[in-house]
Amino acid sequence: MTKKAPGSTKRRIDPSSDRPLFYSPFKDLDRKIAKAAKAKSEAKRESSDVAMLKSGLDNEDAIFREEMKDVIPLKNRRKRRFFESSCPKPPRFFVQEEDAEALAKLAELVAGYGKFDLTFSDEYVEGGVAGLNPIILSKLRNGDFSYQDFVDLHGLNKTEAREKVARFLHDSARKGYRCVLIVHGRGLHSDNKEPVIKSYIKTWLCKGEIGKMVLAFSSARPCDGGTGALYVLLRKKKFKL
Repeated sequence: MTKKAPGSTKRRIDPSSDRPLFYSPFKDLDRKIAKAAKAKSEAKRESSDVAMLKSGLDNEDAIFREEMKDVIPLKNRRKRRFFESSCPKPPRFFVQEEDAEALAKLAELVAGYGKFDLTFSDEYVEGGVAGLNPIILSKLRNGDFSYQDFVDLHGLNKTEAREKVARFLHDSARKGYRCVLIVHGRGLHSDNKEPVIKSYIKTWLCKGEIGKMVLAFSSARPCDGGTGALYVLLRKKKFKL
């Protein structure tokens, strides 16, 4: 009879157990190797992307330095310098009203060239091309546009007055004037005490060659002749005789 060695025991294997009969230390080795290789590949790719980005930034920085190498930096960057233009300032007119004038010209194309909207009473006269911004008429009426020249029609008959107005407006347009004053009088010294020239002048300013130069007109303020004179706003374009 064989005797058992001291301390030795036999283990019985339970057939119903799920445990493997033999221990396999390399069973998951392939999967672990593949996982490690994948992680290494991703780390390498991220490292490569960072290197490329750094290289690109270095190149841009080098290009910038090359372009700016002749530029002398300001000693005091907090101070700003402002320079005034040497160009003469435009007359008080009206650079600000160019958009409104453009809209007025567009309205003329739609409504027919040279049409004026007129407002008048026994003494007061006001008119502007169709579609003109009412703000411009308001400024003209209030004397906000300083007139740059004037003509006096006292003592002239209808024909003489028309010729003088046409010549005066042509000369003013050629000089680039935008606002002028026409003094036509109130007719107080005429035979019938009526302003003869005034009754014609609003027609002259709305039609024909004279009308092509005019943007708007309005009776003047009392200090500039009142209802015996007209402020005339000329178009921006210079016309030829």
